[in-house]
Amino acid sequence: KYRADGTLVGLAYDGKIWLLRDTNGDGIEDQADLFWDNASALQSPIGMDVTPPGYPRGNGVFVNGKSRCVLILDKDGDDKADVRRIILHGFGTEDSHHSIHTHQWGPDGALYILGDMGASWGVFRIGRP
Repeated sequence: KYRADGTLVGLAYDGKIWLLRDTNGDGIEDQADLFWDNASALQSPIGMDVTPPGYPRGNGVFVNGKSRCVLILDKDGDDKADVRRIILHGFGTEDSHHSIHTHQWGPDGALYILGDMGASWGVFRIGRP
């Protein structure tokens, strides 16, 4: 997903988060900088969303993985993650279908997260995390 400044935020299968930039104006990202080195803190990342412009806690990314949703923030503006905060936890780990996965910012400013219906979950409204 793209941030307001045009930086593409990419989530890798290993949980690392990369900031991809087009440095020569040709419309293709040609620079990759590591935003967050997962270091086994999040298993099986499956979904993410960037914080909205002007987010009061800083630039960051919400990431869903097995059993939890975390907010990863850059507090000092250097485009490196400084804080990892668990937002939701306790979801099933038996199967990838028992986890939470999709994020969407609603028109009300709340973050909505979808959990698998097969695991008897549904849509979670976080409010303004």
